[in-house]
Amino acid sequence: MIKKKNNTCILFNNRVLFIFLFILFSVVFAARIRRCKITHSQIYSDLQGTYEMELDSSYVNRFYDVIPVGFIVHIHKDNIRLPTFSSEKSDTVTRYTYQDLLRIDEEKNGNWKIISSNPDSIFIDARMHMLHGKYQVKFKTYKTGSLGYTTADYLYLDNDSTHLCLKKVK
Repeated sequence: MIKKKNNTCILFNNRVLFIFLFILFSVVFAARIRRCKITHSQIYSDLQGTYEMELDSSYVNRFYDVIPVGFIVHIHKDNIRLPTFSSEKSDTVTRYTYQDLLRIDEEKNGNWKIISSNPDSIFIDARMHMLHGKYQVKFKTYKTGSLGYTTADYLYLDNDSTHLCLKKVK
């Protein structure tokens, strides 16, 4: 009889210990998930939208001439759609039909992510596109019109060989 009581006490203690450890691990796991949950910074929400490239204020320095075929940059969540570029090397404009250019434009999609918040920097991951790389991000708002009641929001993306001036489409 005494052995049975000891076994039941040990079994009861093991169950309590098991429940305690289960609750402890559950709380730690839930806290870790909450800490790892992605919180988007202000730059993330500011970048969202559609932009029109200002050709007179943008340049892309390469070893060959680069001509943009499209002018729209679309940033939505973690995806980015970049404009198609033509170069003297590829001769895209004369060789392909309009449908081919649309297909090429759809293929020029990529992802982006924030890599630094001081200074603001992003990485555009579009491996087959010439705009693939790291960029410093600057936002500026200019007052337009004769009385300055309307504003235009601009996004500047800079790295060592590229300066893109993008106007936000409202």
